[in-house]
Amino acid sequence: MPDHSTNILIVEDDPLHADMLLGLIGSEKSEFNCQVVASLEAAIHSLDSEDYELVILDLALTDSDGIESLIRLQTGRPKLPIIILTASKDENLAMKALQLGAQDYLIKWEVDQRLLQRSIRYALDRNRFLIERKNQETSIRKITEMLPEILALIDVKTFEFSFINDQAEKILGYPTVGLKRSTLSEFIHPDDLEKVIDSFRDCVDQADENARELEFRVKNLDGEWNWLDSRIIVYNRHTDGSPQNLLFVAHDATNRKRAEIELTKSEARYSDLIENSGLFVGTHDINGRILSINKKALEYVGVDNTDELIGQNVKDYILPYLLPQFKDYLHEVLLTQKFEGLCAFHSIKGDKVVFDITNSLGTDINGDLIIRCIGRDVTEHLKTERALRESEERLRLSLQAAHFGIWEWQIEKGIYTQDDTAREVLGDQTGSLKQFLKIVHPEDSERLKSKVELALNSGLNYSLDFRLLDSKGNIKWVEAHARVVSNHEQTLTKLIGVVRDITEIKLLEMERYRTSRLESIGSLVSGISHDLNNIFTPILMGISTLKKSSLDENAERWIPVIQKSAERGRDLIEQMLTFGKGYEVDRETININSLVKDLLIIIGETLPKDIEVELHLEQNLWDIVGNQTQIHQVLLNLCINSKDAMPKGGKLTISTENLLIDEDNSKILNTAAKPGRYVGITITDTGLGIPPNIIEHIFDPYFTTKKNSQGTGLGLSTSRTIVITHGGFINVSSQVGRGTKFIAHLPVLESNKVKPGVSFNKNAEKGHGELILMIDDERDICDVAKHCLESNGYRVIIMQNGIEAIKIYEERRDEIQVVITDLMMPEVDGPGIIRKLRQINPGVKIVAISGIRGNEKVQRSRPGRIQYLPPETVHRGEATFDTFLSAQSDEEDVRSGQTDDSFIRVERRD
Repeated sequence: MPDHSTNILIVEDDPLHADMLLGLIGSEKSEFNCQVVASLEAAIHSLDSEDYELVILDLALTDSDGIESLIRLQTGRPKLPIIILTASKDENLAMKALQLGAQDYLIKWEVDQRLLQRSIRYALDRNRFLIERKNQETSIRKITEMLPEILALIDVKTFEFSFINDQAEKILGYPTVGLKRSTLSEFIHPDDLEKVIDSFRDCVDQADENARELEFRVKNLDGEWNWLDSRIIVYNRHTDGSPQNLLFVAHDATNRKRAEIELTKSEARYSDLIENSGLFVGTHDINGRILSINKKALEYVGVDNTDELIGQNVKDYILPYLLPQFKDYLHEVLLTQKFEGLCAFHSIKGDKVVFDITNSLGTDINGDLIIRCIGRDVTEHLKTERALRESEERLRLSLQAAHFGIWEWQIEKGIYTQDDTAREVLGDQTGSLKQFLKIVHPEDSERLKSKVELALNSGLNYSLDFRLLDSKGNIKWVEAHARVVSNHEQTLTKLIGVVRDITEIKLLEMERYRTSRLESIGSLVSGISHDLNNIFTPILMGISTLKKSSLDENAERWIPVIQKSAERGRDLIEQMLTFGKGYEVDRETININSLVKDLLIIIGETLPKDIEVELHLEQNLWDIVGNQTQIHQVLLNLCINSKDAMPKGGKLTISTENLLIDEDNSKILNTAAKPGRYVGITITDTGLGIPPNIIEHIFDPYFTTKKNSQGTGLGLSTSRTIVITHGGFINVSSQVGRGTKFIAHLPVLESNKVKPGVSFNKNAEKGHGELILMIDDERDICDVAKHCLESNGYRVIIMQNGIEAIKIYEERRDEIQVVITDLMMPEVDGPGIIRKLRQINPGVKIVAISGIRGNEKVQRSRPGRIQYLPPETVHRGEATFDTFLSAQSDEEDVRSGQTDDSFIRVERRD
């Protein structure tokens, strides 16, 4: 007989069924001790007087019927396990009983001894498990409430608290109940939020067992910020192994963090004071061994780090003839506890440096004697008289070399004098500031006046760049430096200064500024254009495929509209790339006069009738080498710009001429101009003109004075970029109310050799089942290209992952005859794929596709020659397998066994 018998109460009003249950449960020696009652009231009374561990309940009793019996029985003993044993095979009733907490629902005529005993044991075991789990949770909760740290469980999907202990309320002040309905991000300092979220996501994404540690600030109930020092780790997981909750443990580190911050600030203030005092500060022991030193010493001894000086001896840097006096110095410090005087040192370079030092005796934290040293470099001070005479002579020569003019203004007498150089820069001036301000640019006048008045009132010197205007309205940039001179009574007597013309320097600065901004915008544009290319590629490729299909009349009407819109988008990308990157394009010999005549046909229909067009074309105009489309775009942009400047009509004049620019003219025309032969294209209008304060910005990208509906502001920027990429430059002059003149200078190349592209046959025979491997991470491009190639008789394998594509090629290299790969790929980029394919098969035929012209990845992919196919052949489906093979075979003789050139590059104009 078992050590413990389980007391079971059987509630059954049918004696026959009761006996049956007793027989099924077991004999007197069974582990179960059963008691039978015939009514619900008797059962409730028995439960009040006896300790039962399980109840077997019939729902059909004389004094109670149905689910009500279960509810009434649970009222007094909610944790007591109950098994329903009834004759009603009602699924809804069974479901409701189980939802209310019944352990099992058994049908009388289906029960045997094994089933009943198993149900009893399961109910008892499950109840014990729930009790033990509840006890464990109670114990754990008590432990967590005793901890000084915040302890919480955070759901990995919502980052909400599923559990948080009361310590959070003690530290932050928020009620625990409210915190459970919140997320940690609601309280995090904005500057810390991103790193906290990144740490949480990293913990979830990595799903490892490593804890993440981080410090961050949270707002308490009083609105103040507390620092938390926390650890995060995956706490439990779903059945598939994915994280379910994060365990978050944190303690309040506010006091420590504030102390650290204050200490850091204090140390920073002290360090800043020492390092920026301009003094030589340090300590050494009584034998001269250096213990500490500030960074100022680095300037004299020529080392990179102050740590390199620690441990060395001071006397190693004293001039040899002063070494005997070093012992006297140490003796005096030890005797009088201080020393003041001059001491000469030498640097590693051998330079002599003289310091005026003030040293004192003290002790360190260990009580050992140390000597504190403070020194001021007086080397130059001692050389003042001799250096002053030399300096005056050098200054005179330097000012002459730098084209500085010298002027002097005696304030009380109102006398102004200047040398010839100053007169050349400023013109003939009097001693009146008011008179001088008349030639200063209005935008700089007040600034100069304020500087002069501040100098006169405070005695401060000033330096200033400002603009002068001559009688013709030309601008000259001037750099001026002035010094206030006082008498022995500290009364201001005069201003002396220097001045020079810096117009050319300012022009160079503006040129560099424009170039820098274009480079930055170019990088941005390149990335955006790549994404837009990936959007337009499947559209244009799909259109060519749809054209070959049988379409209804409505579809055929809209196909050209879609194609035209997509091509306009593609052309806009080209325009963005042109001003952003200035990439190389195919070039040919061009006669500008022919382009101008073609342009006149195009714009003739669009110009208003009140605008007269006049041509002045040089008869024997030199040819240039360039891209016809881009030069056409320059002409069109400039003409449209002139048209917009003449809203009330006027004259548009287009002229061309041969120009020979020499060394002197190149500096006058443009800072970037080079001597040589140029073709000049002049476009003049009689329009509104450009104000002086705007003209220097007209070539800036997106700068425009037009309304939003009139353009993007890229026209002049693009034109200037195209001209520069062709080796030329563009100038502009304008007068408000009288019109504007643009002159584009394009160099005449002495060698008119244009590199031919790869020829191909659009009528080449279609494929005959040849296998092509295509690698591109854009699914839409792959789908359309696959359809296009298959419709031309090829078999195609599509891969969106470079690593998997290399494996496929390794397995089927004998079948695959051409590989088409994008250069911009994740994980392994195009050049990496190309190198790996060549290692597998040096003779592999590759078509490299790039959505960005001038892609640097292409250059890294091949050290030798690359043949180009026209970009349109890709999205129009004209590049057949025979085209790939013929273009490839053209290079085989040239390569002479070199395997680094065995691919063709195709640029996507999409």
